[in-house]
Amino acid sequence: MRLMKISLLIFFVGVLPYLLGMLPLSLQQNKDIESNDKNKPGIMLIAGWFLMFALFQLVAVPVIIAQLPFTYLVIVYDVVLCVALGIAFMKGRFVMANQIKSLKSMWKKREEKYRTVDKAGYIIGCIIAVGLLLLQLTATFKLEHYDGDDAYYVAASVATDLYDTMYLRDNYTGYQFTLESRHALSPTPIFVAWLTRMTGVHPTILAHSVLGLVWIGLMYLIYWQIAKRLCKDKKQYAPWFMVFLMLWFLFGNVSIYTTETFALTRIWQGKGLVTAIIIPTMFLCLLYLYEGYETHAGVKMEWFMLLCCVFTAVFATSTSIFLVPIFLGLAGLLFAVRLKQIKCFIQLCLATVPALVYGVLYMILR
Repeated sequence: MRLMKISLLIFFVGVLPYLLGMLPLSLQQNKDIESNDKNKPGIMLIAGWFLMFALFQLVAVPVIIAQLPFTYLVIVYDVVLCVALGIAFMKGRFVMANQIKSLKSMWKKREEKYRTVDKAGYIIGCIIAVGLLLLQLTATFKLEHYDGDDAYYVAASVATDLYDTMYLRDNYTGYQFTLESRHALSPTPIFVAWLTRMTGVHPTILAHSVLGLVWIGLMYLIYWQIAKRLCKDKKQYAPWFMVFLMLWFLFGNVSIYTTETFALTRIWQGKGLVTAIIIPTMFLCLLYLYEGYETHAGVKMEWFMLLCCVFTAVFATSTSIFLVPIFLGLAGLLFAVRLKQIKCFIQLCLATVPALVYGVLYMILR
């Protein structure tokens, strides 16, 4: 029984997001993995997670507002995932094929990218970064910080699975309650309850011992992609960027309100998810978009990922309803000034429409 639960956990938090990532990556114009950094396994895993989040947001909110049983949501979302997975295999077969091809050739002799001393520094930086990552993951798993907000967030997941209702119970007492409009548009605890239904693992264990580790690893994977873009011309500095970042996070608990504190102690909560994962991914998408606009390359995948980020931001917390338009609006203004193209500003403003629609819905529910 335990082996089955572990196998299901590995599938739903590792294999499934990775396979779903084929769908966004299939939209790329450059499909050669050897010459395209956006056709790599790391980006594929990130894209798959955000596609899962976005699809859950699209499916869950109507079901929550209609006050239907949680089981209905589980069935519909599972069907949607199966359809998305089928499309991913049909449209993105080349992604997996190219990655297998790349793995087969990775041990072949290639032209040296760095001088010997630079290569040594790159390897040393990678070793230190991996060591710091393992230290933080071990501390997160062993110490298991219990935040006061877990009395709501984890209890919401438990109540959802136990009573088969969503946001219709007082999470502190278990008594029946009217629909919570404040949280109805942000079903992160419901997503944890869905994982519970799929794997049989209790929500508390999922939040603290599984998702805490998985999403911290995902956070650093996102920052690694950012490091590779920022250090594109001097890639030997990318691991040292990560070393500095990890040390910053390791000693960032100067207040209970810092991004570092939220990331390492409560990333399974919606606001922790926004600060640790969603905003950095939006920044990464903007880096890709800027590069695409500058080189006049295709940016279909980048736009798809950015839209998934917008839906995921609201999925995590309702405060994203105004945070996302501000963030993307300012980014669009910078793009327009730097590239001298007003269409950049207009397009990024249009990308905020889903968040604005949820904002209108939020006002109606109140």
